[in-house]
Amino acid sequence: MKAYRFPIVGALASERDGSGLGVIFRVKKSVKYGEHVRLVGSSRYLGTWNVGGSKGDMVWSEGDVWEVSVPVEECQKEFEWKCVVLNSQGDASWEDGDNHISTDGGLVEGSTVTIEWGESVSVSLGSPSPEVRQAEETESSIPAAPDMFEKPMSEKWSGDDIVFMQSNEHRRDRAGVWNTEGLEGAALAYVSGDRDAGSWLGKLELAKTIIVDKKVNMRPSIDTLAYSFVYLTWVSNGSIPCVDSGGHRRPNHHAKLSQLIFRSLEWVIGERQGTADALFARRMHTRIPSFTDEFMQSTPLTRIRDIAHRNDIPQDLKREIKHTIQNKLHRNAGPEDLAATEALLGRIMSKRDEYSADFISELQLFLKELRDFFNAGSLEDALLGLGPSLDEDANRLIGNFISAKKKVDSMSVWDDNTVMDCMHAVTTVRAVLSSGLSAGLRNDAPDRALVMRQKWRLSEIRAEDYIFMLLSRFINNLEDKGGSEYLKNANDGAWALPIGAIVLSLRHIGVSGYMQSECMALENELMTWQQMGGFAHQDEARRITSTLQRVLRLTESFSSMVVDSLYAPATLLGSALGVQEEKAMVFSESEIRSNVAFQTSKLATLLLKGAMQAANMPPWQVICRGECTGTLVRVDELSPKSIESLSDVEGQVIAVVTSATGDEELVSLGDKLQGVVLLQDIPHLSHLGVRARQEKMVFIASDNADVAQEVLQHMGSLVTLSATAENISIQYGNESGNSPSRQSHVPTCYPSNKGVQPVLAKQPCVIHLAEAELDTSGAKAMACKELLHVACECSGDTSSNESMTFFHALDGLVIPYGSLEAVVEQNGLQREWQEKLARLHDISTSSSDSGDLETICHDVRQFILDLKISQTLAAMIEGVFKDADQVILRSSANVEDLEGLSGAGLYDSITNVPSTNHESIEKAIKQVWASLFSRRAVLARTSVGIQSRDAHMAVLIQPQVSPEISFVLHTNHPLLERSILAEIAPGQGEILASGTRGSGWRLSINTESISCDSFANFSNAFFPESSTNSTLVLKTMDYSRHELSCSSDARDNLGKRLGIIGTLLEKVFGCPQDIEGCIMNNQLYILQSRPQP
Repeated sequence: MKAYRFPIVGALASERDGSGLGVIFRVKKSVKYGEHVRLVGSSRYLGTWNVGGSKGDMVWSEGDVWEVSVPVEECQKEFEWKCVVLNSQGDASWEDGDNHISTDGGLVEGSTVTIEWGESVSVSLGSPSPEVRQAEETESSIPAAPDMFEKPMSEKWSGDDIVFMQSNEHRRDRAGVWNTEGLEGAALAYVSGDRDAGSWLGKLELAKTIIVDKKVNMRPSIDTLAYSFVYLTWVSNGSIPCVDSGGHRRPNHHAKLSQLIFRSLEWVIGERQGTADALFARRMHTRIPSFTDEFMQSTPLTRIRDIAHRNDIPQDLKREIKHTIQNKLHRNAGPEDLAATEALLGRIMSKRDEYSADFISELQLFLKELRDFFNAGSLEDALLGLGPSLDEDANRLIGNFISAKKKVDSMSVWDDNTVMDCMHAVTTVRAVLSSGLSAGLRNDAPDRALVMRQKWRLSEIRAEDYIFMLLSRFINNLEDKGGSEYLKNANDGAWALPIGAIVLSLRHIGVSGYMQSECMALENELMTWQQMGGFAHQDEARRITSTLQRVLRLTESFSSMVVDSLYAPATLLGSALGVQEEKAMVFSESEIRSNVAFQTSKLATLLLKGAMQAANMPPWQVICRGECTGTLVRVDELSPKSIESLSDVEGQVIAVVTSATGDEELVSLGDKLQGVVLLQDIPHLSHLGVRARQEKMVFIASDNADVAQEVLQHMGSLVTLSATAENISIQYGNESGNSPSRQSHVPTCYPSNKGVQPVLAKQPCVIHLAEAELDTSGAKAMACKELLHVACECSGDTSSNESMTFFHALDGLVIPYGSLEAVVEQNGLQREWQEKLARLHDISTSSSDSGDLETICHDVRQFILDLKISQTLAAMIEGVFKDADQVILRSSANVEDLEGLSGAGLYDSITNVPSTNHESIEKAIKQVWASLFSRRAVLARTSVGIQSRDAHMAVLIQPQVSPEISFVLHTNHPLLERSILAEIAPGQGEILASGTRGSGWRLSINTESISCDSFANFSNAFFPESSTNSTLVLKTMDYSRHELSCSSDARDNLGKRLGIIGTLLEKVFGCPQDIEGCIMNNQLYILQSRPQP
């Protein structure tokens, strides 16, 4: 095999100035899930034997082939090298055997070094001139792979070695494993069915039975699709071998089965767009054969018969062709026939001078036909075959792409613009094909329509595969220029093409049907930021950073979908069928690595690093400052169960947490937990962030994969975590011997309303907010009453509406303390109620909790939800909110919104309740009451000495707002002196309070300046469905259309106004405030203000 069969490969190894060819290192190595291969050696580029310093990360391709390009100047003197396998923790496993050594002046430009793991290497010398290359490719030793980047079947083949036969020696015996124990559904069907399905035809019949015959309306479920995809993939690459069944079934029988499978798969794609079902159905098309007319006739692929009877080849070769390929193909065709034909032609061409040009040409033509049958042909041929079915414009677009592709094929020196032109062209072609396929397949579609649809489908799949390889080479070239280091100091022009490449990759993900609206929004943002430029400036660099983080969330979501869908089927099916364990374990990872989303992730990561460096952004967010020491442990979530599972870890711990909802309760986790390292971004003013500061829990967060990997390498180590506004420090090994511990903020006395005891109503009732008092309605209701008063004073006359201090507040009603207890009495259940509260007290104050607390909390909540409320109470609410179709019912307990006990997020608010619907209002009232007795609320109160029998709930009822943006203010910035922190989000403010991945616009405000520390990148937000329908719906955000992302003036104006209002309310309430508000219909509303924890 000659290196110049893949002409672009040489160009990829270009020197940093973009010229020259370089050297390709290639190795075939199967690795476990999460592992990758790196080239390490004595040259500076390869780290001078330092694994961490090597730039030799190898790129995976199908068939477990890993490649990396190394600049030629690094290989022009004697040097040594080896491969290593790195796991997710960074541990290295070195290749066995001695070092590989380059002598005699090193390697020359354009060489390809093929490494046999732990053994020898072979070198294909440098690439010839373009003229010679073209001549060689015309009669290549093995015909060029279907496209120049794509590996031929022989390099993807994972089955037994190809054996050429002088007689019919095809085996019929099978030595497989078919363990059906514990299996059910599709897994059981495939394992039990494969026992009797030895040939490829038998396996296709089995797949047809499972996918088509046994499914309702011939539409397979996701479970069936996942197992079918795994099974057919392993059959196609030889991992599950096919044997001669002894029959005489020509390939047309395979084609007929393929047609039936294809039809069901297309129905799935059309009816379940955007789902994992459609993804795997679409990719499965490359695992079944073609059913075009030429393969449906009774005697297809007859050219090989004529070749086997030629008089210009030796008798031994005739017999090999006849028995290895011809007879086998016409009796029991299988994917091994394609691998055998490629291997045969490779052997022939290694001695091409001994054979006639006509024989070689015929064998090459047969290989092309065979590739077409196995749906492994070239993209160019596939597109040209669509000509009669396309209009003039579509054919012109295909012509443009083929022309652009030829320019890329003929490059002797890498050129980004030429490659970008080709990316644009193939993207346009794929979009046209996908649009034509989008209408779906009719149930009564004729065979002719199915044939053409298969051609279209396979063409668009190959177009996606082609852009995958272009992106891979584009990324490699960008890394050769210096990657993120190159970008951080580059002008806007240097960013343009990489941003354009991400935009195109996102378009392909969307065209595949995955999260289309998200892809479109990200495209719009990236194109807008590219046009606005200025990436050397902090704000602009931070803005594109936020979008790139959102791109990575999209690709992570895709990866999770693939792993969730395929990991279990691959491991179960692999074990049951005796497939090599490593192949089963890495199956889902291999699918991820071969998808455009993988290249998108790589490119976005590279650009993100450059943007963060340009913006001078630290990789960590500090949620709560402080210092603590403990053993570094990993948990999936912040829950009592997760922390209790660490009982075997001696001493205190610092938890590395995979994800958070934003509503976790830290006080219930105990003193063993000293600090939190969260591996996702989270709003600083989320409920979890507020609780961390209240508990003085050292808390940092990051979405950065590199820093996460660094931390994960030290699991089990004793570390000291120090977080300040300026710096994060993690010292591995507490050498000083000091072990600073977190000091929880626990009030020394009962903090209920600063000593004001609640006054309980004797009857269920409703009062106006203006009548609310602290002892009847709670601190939240009283704060809302005060906000109404302040808003009225600030408004003054109409002319003052333009004042920076002007804001609106909401009026409302209150169901005061005692109403719950009065309803219990009306139901005649006082004794049962008191018994439940007594039992709750006993269990919540007990030193042990074996699950009884959750049980009694559930019982108490259900007791409340089952109460009957007089319609009189709901009737009192009707008619009050004349301009509000819907209202929000909010908690106003005597154990929240207090100095020293914020209770942030502990109790429920019920949104979008119809103000005139008795049943909805009554249900919402009871839900708010019941939230007083959730397990985490009880634990939070118990930790500060409050008994549940002393906790009371009032219900605040106000109009439901439908904001354009929402915000949270902390008038005492958690990290900066004499500053206010504002976090702003689109739509409803719940995404700020929760742990929704992403960030809002984060402003640090003081009297001298307003800085935007982060830009909003939440993917979705809740907005009213329409101007006439206030029902909230989730909408995809496109920040290229939002003035807070596009205009620094808009950010400064809003920040200045929020700063003034925050300062005012801090003065009014007498202490730092945690303020929630929004902007609705261009009017600023303050919805809540409470003491800042």
